[in-house]
Amino acid sequence: MELNSAFTVTAPVDKVWATLMDIERVAGCLPGAQVLGKLSDDAYQLGVKVKLGPVTMAYRGQLDVAERDAVNHRAVLSGQAKETRGQGTAKATATMTLREADGRTKGTIHTDLALSGKAAAMGKSVIGSVSDQLMTQFAANLQAMMDEPAMAGEQMDEPSIAGASALDISAGAAPAAPAPATPDP
Repeated sequence: MELNSAFTVTAPVDKVWATLMDIERVAGCLPGAQVLGKLSDDAYQLGVKVKLGPVTMAYRGQLDVAERDAVNHRAVLSGQAKETRGQGTAKATATMTLREADGRTKGTIHTDLALSGKAAAMGKSVIGSVSDQLMTQFAANLQAMMDEPAMAGEQMDEPSIAGASALDISAGAAPAAPAPATPDP
C-alpha cells in the first residue's frame, strides 16, 4: 500500500532537517512512538503503539536511515516490526523530502507500507485516515519543538497532543487537537 502525506512548519529548512535527522529526539513527536535503543548512527530499535477504536496494536522493530542527503534535504527510512501480542507485521520504506519557502518548511513523505495481521484487515481507507491524523499530530508536535529554545540533549518524554502515549482514532474522527502546523493532504 502506498501512502502520501505532507506537513508544513514555520522554521528554516536546515533547522527542520537537523531535528528530523535526530531520530532519538524527534520520535516523541509521533504519538505512541519511542526509541527503545540506538543500535548505530543509522539504526534504532523502536516501539510503536496505535489504538484504533477498541483495538490497540503495539509493535517492536527496527528503523534504519537508509539514505541521508543533507544538501537536497532528502532521506529514506526503512523499518520493519512485529506485533508484540500477535502475529502481525509491518514493513515500510518512507522517502522524505523538505523544501523551504518564505521561512516555512514543507515536508513530503511517500511511504510504501506492507502490513499483515489485524492492521492489514482494516483496509487502506482506515489506514490512510489514521496516517493523516498521525501526520497532523506529528506536525503539531514538531512545530512545538521548533518553537522551543534549543537545549542540548533535550527529548520529548511523551507526545504533547492530548498527553497520550497511543493515538486513539476511529475511522473518520477528527484529530484530538487543532494543529498549529499545516498538514497538507
